[in-house]
Amino acid sequence: VNSKMPIVAGVSAVTTSDAVFLAQEAVNAGCQGIMLGLPPYLNLIDEDITSYVETIIQSIAVDVNESSKDNNQKDNTCKKKVPKVPILLYNNTGRNGYGPSTQTILSWYEKGWIGGIKIVGSENKSLENTAIEINDACTGIRIYTGSDIM
Repeated sequence: VNSKMPIVAGVSAVTTSDAVFLAQEAVNAGCQGIMLGLPPYLNLIDEDITSYVETIIQSIAVDVNESSKDNNQKDNTCKKKVPKVPILLYNNTGRNGYGPSTQTILSWYEKGWIGGIKIVGSENKSLENTAIEINDACTGIRIYTGSDIM
């Protein structure tokens, strides 16, 4: 992909293996980001959603060194796997009928798995509350909202 405009690939599939294939193809084609949707037609719980997301992230991940200081001001460096390209979670609970909890989304951000989230739905108060909770708990995560009316 040789473009002056960033190309972001939409990735979502019923099976994790198909989603892994799509994510790897997007990265290999040179896409600069992935908008990761959750599997359609299923009703998953947080553990299943996390397994799906983690498997996809690990399939396109690279090792990075992360340093921090402990209470004694000693430098600690550890390796962490993060995606090669930025990931925007596409959370469409109105269409899917399910979505990850706020705590799960925040944990993915802290791990470096996602850089932002698009929260989609109709006039759903719980989606608005999720956006507010994420924003209040985490500075730095990008939040996009919109509706998907058809």
